Amino acid sequence: MKHQTLCSLLFCLVFFSVNAQETVKEYERLALFTAASVQYIQYTTNRFESELVQGEITTSELKAYAQYPWEFEDKGFTWLNGIDFTLLSPSVIEENNDVDITRNFYAISYNMGFIQEVGKKNWSVMAFLKPTLASDFQTDFSGEDFIFQVAGFTTKRVNEFWEFGFGASLNTRFGNEQLLPLLYYFRKKGKWETDFFFPSHLRQFYCFENSKIGLSGAIDGNNYNFENTVIPNLDLDKLSYSRVNIGPVYEFKIFRDVYANVQGGVTIMNRQTWNDQLKNQVLDMTPEDKLFFIISLKYLR
Repeated sequence: MKHQTLCSLLFCLVFFSVNAQETVKEYERLALFTAASVQYIQYTTNRFESELVQGEITTSELKAYAQYPWEFEDKGFTWLNGIDFTLLSPSVIEENNDVDITRNFYAISYNMGFIQEVGKKNWSVMAFLKPTLASDFQTDFSGEDFIFQVAGFTTKRVNEFWEFGFGASLNTRFGNEQLLPLLYYFRKKGKWETDFFFPSHLRQFYCFENSKIGLSGAIDGNNYNFENTVIPNLDLDKLSYSRVNIGPVYEFKIFRDVYANVQGGVTIMNRQTWNDQLKNQVLDMTPEDKLFFIISLKYLR
């Protein structure tokens, strides 16, 4: 039902864009394209308490991303292929059962999609598929390890300073599969840059020639298949993970098209729940609000 709803929304987006009547105008891109990136996130150790368990948890994330576009300028068409990799490493000291749980969770995604200029060149339609393998890899592969994410989106370039977009997506950014709206707004005028994309991020920058500084809020999460081998008598099958990172960010050019990004701040709404096969919550290891530090490298085109 969710997939049928998303297909219907994508059809409406295409129909709306094709029938939009606007004057054709050519603009330069507002932002550089991220062709590749590597990011490491470290969180402070914090306590968690629930009815069944209590203790301390320390988490880190390692993310890598690469994407290559094939552009067909004469047809206003771009085909995108990319790979995402995430390593989530929670380390839990659970006091009730006196166990130390350290488990790595992996998410590997293949991203494919297209961007098509439709009607007038001020409008574009995008569609993306993202099959994902998300598991701790402690057992043989099964259908429970796979997640299928999909999105449909349309954008409108208003003038030389800003553009907006909207659509819908079936994704796991909040820890569970959900059908969510997509909202986009990007504005760059003078030294100021605003980048908003729900449900992903909101960033405000003040730009210099080869660097920029600002404030960022970012949402991320996933749903991982899990084999319980450490806490007896509990049916644990899935880890549902999500968080919101808020803090100052500084991005600067290293050489040519390579940029570094450093960020620190506070993590809120950091949800870590362990669910059974029916997706019912069994354990809640959601920690208190904590601090984080991020360092990343980007190749921008």
